[in-house]
Amino acid sequence: MIGSEGNFHIDLERERVWRYRGPGDSVMLPVQPGDGLYDCVGPVDNLVALALGSGTNAAPGELGARTVEILAAAYRSADSGQAEPVTTVDRS
Repeated sequence: MIGSEGNFHIDLERERVWRYRGPGDSVMLPVQPGDGLYDCVGPVDNLVALALGSGTNAAPGELGARTVEILAAAYRSADSGQAEPVTTVDRS
């Protein structure tokens, strides 16, 4: 993630978490071996539970819609070279 005041990196393959705000202001957070592993069991189990009528939907459509809005603004920003507003559709 890159912002106006610095960068934040999460690298699961190399198991690194790093925050950088400029020369002399860099923090590498401690992680344990194996912290970057992801076996994808939880999402599959949750999807099956939802299909069977139980479980909690941790990824509702509203979250997906908001994610698309943010990604669209990010692509516009990449094209324009400027900060772009996030357009939110009123769903009330």
